[in-house]
Amino acid sequence: MPLVCVDDVKLNASDASSARIVEVYAKNTPLYAVYRTPMRVTVHFADDPSLAGSQRAALAPLNPLRGQINSLIDGWGVARSKRFNRGVADALVVALEGDLVGASAILDLVRQEIIEVRTSWARFSYLLVALITSVVVVAAMIAGFSPVVASVINLPADGKGIWLGGGAGAVGAFFSIATAIRGRTVLTDFQWADNTVDAILRVVIGVISGMILYCMLKAHLVNLGVPVPGGDATEEQKWMFVTVLGFTAGFLERLVPDLLEKTKPTLASESAADQAMHSSRPGVGKLRPVALDPAHEGEEHICDLGVSDDEVTADEHLPPARGGVVRLRA
Repeated sequence: MPLVCVDDVKLNASDASSARIVEVYAKNTPLYAVYRTPMRVTVHFADDPSLAGSQRAALAPLNPLRGQINSLIDGWGVARSKRFNRGVADALVVALEGDLVGASAILDLVRQEIIEVRTSWARFSYLLVALITSVVVVAAMIAGFSPVVASVINLPADGKGIWLGGGAGAVGAFFSIATAIRGRTVLTDFQWADNTVDAILRVVIGVISGMILYCMLKAHLVNLGVPVPGGDATEEQKWMFVTVLGFTAGFLERLVPDLLEKTKPTLASESAADQAMHSSRPGVGKLRPVALDPAHEGEEHICDLGVSDDEVTADEHLPPARGGVVRLRA
């Protein structure tokens, strides 16, 4: 039968919502009882209706925190959520005894601890997804070196270096994730899809970075200031260099983007001096030759005529020169 008074709160009894009582944390007859059903921790208020109303009003400010905690532990088993339920029950007892500030502090600590537990599991899942992705990528790169796969995809001899750089980039990306996992922004395990996508993308970026950096060095687009193995280098030295190169590109997230930023192509038809002049004098354009009318071709022009000494103006008759720069209008 449903609860009528505080003294009716007992194990396996049914409360006012017909939920079975599975644990009793505290009972102060006839003032209150704190117990747990399979769904949540709850309170049976005082037998006196007026006092029960005052207790409900006093505990109302704690309901938002209690709701957050219930949603965070929703779906957990009894063993996993037991100590958190105990913390909520202790907070309710403290509040019923008149200390709402202390009860709020306890509930806030319980909520933060649950979030840390869920974030910890999310970090583990993030690292596991990154590891699996790296292993799959490395296995695919190794398979590319086999004669059967290389013949199917028509992989050239020089292309093996690209594959090796990509595999090393995946390992470098995983190493970067593993060493900085504590400081990396990881959502709780509620957002497992976002964490999974982020981990896979980080490894993929490492693969692409390793490949691109190898191609940039082979094409002499960048100079890292490190000795590149030449034609007299052994095969071991060459693959070790590519491995270290790809690992570095995957480990340093900003290395390849910064190199790409520095190698932006410029227009071959415009020199640096022209760019500086145009930037300082935006109103002045390039001079273009004026085409003459073919009908007047061969006629005598005024620029071809000579000037006699009598027609030349002496320097003392010229107006005084004035310095300065005249702004031309476009």
